[in-house]
Amino acid sequence: MDELEQIRNRIKERRDIPQSHSLKSFLSLLTISMLFLGFYTYKNELIDYSKMMKYFKTLPSFILSPFEKTSDLFNNTLEVSSSFPYSSIGNDNYTSSNNEVISLFEGLVVYVGAEDNIYKIIISYENNIQVVFDNVKVSYVNLYDRVLRDDVIGTYESYVTITFKENNEDITFEEVIEKY
Repeated sequence: MDELEQIRNRIKERRDIPQSHSLKSFLSLLTISMLFLGFYTYKNELIDYSKMMKYFKTLPSFILSPFEKTSDLFNNTLEVSSSFPYSSIGNDNYTSSNNEVISLFEGLVVYVGAEDNIYKIIISYENNIQVVFDNVKVSYVNLYDRVLRDDVIGTYESYVTITFKENNEDITFEEVIEKY
C-alpha cells in the first residue's frame, strides 16, 4: 500500500503545478474557436477539397520532395497506361477531345506569358526537357506552379502548338518518350 500511496502523491503533485491564467484563457478561447469553425464549416460545407489539393500542388519543392514521384496522392485515380492525350494536325499543332491543354509529365511552370490574349506556357521537366504550349486561350497556371501528369493547365480554341526542347534545342515527342 505504501507504493500505491506514493503514486497517488506524485499524481497529486503534478496536478498542483500552477499554470498562468492567460495560458488557460488562450487555450479555452482556441478550443472554442476551433469548435465553432468546425461546426460552421460542416454546416455550410465551406471546404472545397479540390482547391485544397490544388494548393498542395503549389507548395515549394523542398516541402513536397518526399512526394515527388507520388502524384496519386493528389489524384483519385491511378494511371493504367500512358498515352499522348493529343492528336497531331501537323506542324507541331495538336487537338484533343475537349480543347484542354494537359500537362504531359510532372514539372514546374517556368514561363507564362500572353500576347493579344493568347498564352504561351513553358513547363520544365526532368532531364532538362521543356515543353512549350503555345496558342493557349485560357491559362490555369501561374509562374512556378508545380504541375502533375494529366493536370489541365489551360484551354485552347482550335489547336494548341506543342514543341519540345532539351537544352534549348528542338527535339521530337518520340525522343521525349525515350527519356521517360
